[in-house]
Amino acid sequence: MTAERRARVLVGIFLFILVFAPLFWSGIDLLVDWLWFGAEGYRILYTTVLKAQIELSGLAGLGFILVAGLNLWVAHRISKRAAHMVYPELMEFPGLDRLSQIFGWVILVGVLLVGYTIGQWAVTHWQDYLLARHAVPMGHADPIFGLDVGFYVFQLPFRWFLYHLAMVTVIACIASAIFLYFTEGGIWVTPRGPQVSRAARA
Repeated sequence: MTAERRARVLVGIFLFILVFAPLFWSGIDLLVDWLWFGAEGYRILYTTVLKAQIELSGLAGLGFILVAGLNLWVAHRISKRAAHMVYPELMEFPGLDRLSQIFGWVILVGVLLVGYTIGQWAVTHWQDYLLARHAVPMGHADPIFGLDVGFYVFQLPFRWFLYHLAMVTVIACIASAIFLYFTEGGIWVTPRGPQVSRAARA
């Protein structure tokens, strides 16, 4: 078995465990809660919260994966044009060409893992999500900014969540792109220090 095929098999096993193991245990919890809320006559409350959690988790996790994936695709196209430029008198990376494919799979798994983690983090903000969707004016304006008080009660907490989500996405995209440029080309080691291609810098 080649190294590339072995890496694919390991990634497949990792993704299978990552996806289906939590689904199994979560499915048991969902079934128990579904039966309990139905027996108490509050199933509508449970389904409303569950729907909000699924929507928010899916939008946040898949949104991150799509943005980070598009960013890495662009970085991959640019790095292929730049190729490697390592000065041997300073340092050598003899296995960098062979390991670039493995590094690519590591980056892919990292993006999926971070996307899954962000989805789980987004679930905890389901109440802010529902409050923002069903916001109503309170009829009293803030004396400093002139905004309705309902904005601070219903909208602001969810907007803070969106702000932190955007910051995490930007930082992850920058870090993953730098790593990809270094392994596949676009960031080089020179006697004067690291050098970044114009396309990668842009």
